Amino acid sequence: MKVDIPIGQYNDKLLLNVILMEANHILLRGSWKFDTKSINDGFNNTISFMHKEKIILKPLSLREVCEDQTKLTEKKVPRKKKIN
Repeated sequence: MKVDIPIGQYNDKLLLNVILMEANHILLRGSWKFDTKSINDGFNNTISFMHKEKIILKPLSLREVCEDQTKLTEKKVPRKKKIN
């Protein structure tokens, strides 16, 4: 499946194998890393590359993960209305 990956002004199309997950993850493979000349900073746990400007990808904080999980849960299972 081809998926659009927009990050700020950067937009790319990636050919992906898609599986259902509870959290949103992007696994960046070697070919994308080489094509974008990305830099992996293991100490700060970031990946950066240039596209018109420097773009830095970083993991979500615990708070952001919780907020993301809440949004996903609300989309999957709408709350049932109480019957009086």
